[in-house]
Amino acid sequence: MSFSIEAIEASAAEIHARHRQAPTRRQVWICTPSSNALILGSAQRLAENHESFAARHGFELARRSSGGTGVVVVRGGAVWVDIGLPPGDPLLVDDVSRSFSPISLAWSEALALFGLRGAQPYSGPMHKGGRLSEVCFAGRASGELLVGERKLVGMSQRRSGHGAWFHTMVYLRFPAALTAEALLPGLPGGADLLALSVTDLYAAGARVGIETARELAEAIAAQLSAL
Repeated sequence: MSFSIEAIEASAAEIHARHRQAPTRRQVWICTPSSNALILGSAQRLAENHESFAARHGFELARRSSGGTGVVVVRGGAVWVDIGLPPGDPLLVDDVSRSFSPISLAWSEALALFGLRGAQPYSGPMHKGGRLSEVCFAGRASGELLVGERKLVGMSQRRSGHGAWFHTMVYLRFPAALTAEALLPGLPGGADLLALSVTDLYAAGARVGIETARELAEAIAAQLSAL
């Protein structure tokens, strides 16, 4: 049961709009936003600072179809891979938190192919990030990958009786200053606090090249197919 792999380049809003269609087969999407974007979680309150940041820097302001809080995406600065599982797929389990386990394992095995073997899945209770809770990558949820105490791979999901979409992302370089400006206005030292909580592929020592996004997506699909 292999996965189809599709490269999608569109606005962040258009990419997330596609998730309203339930997956009818196993799919892996390599998502490339056509512009820089500030993406809010499905239930996150839109604030004036979000709009002013987007206008000031020319960022798209979008909202994703899954939970969590804000993510700043600089074009070319992250690997965004979405995974679709259709109804009845053997990788789907009823326990929502446990459903991240195969996704987490596939990501971990794929990253090892790039020389990064220190990523471990988070298994504790959900932690929203305290003072940094408006930043999705500052939180911790089951299955997300950490290097030491810093989050490397963020995950969320949109789930219904018609299957599930898993949104996953790793930064090539984490934009700490822009993220703090967009989501933590008024917090002294916000960028420095984020840098202690979040890591990226370069900082974690992974081998990175111009085809990293596609190669990672293909490796994730292969690992999931083997489960």
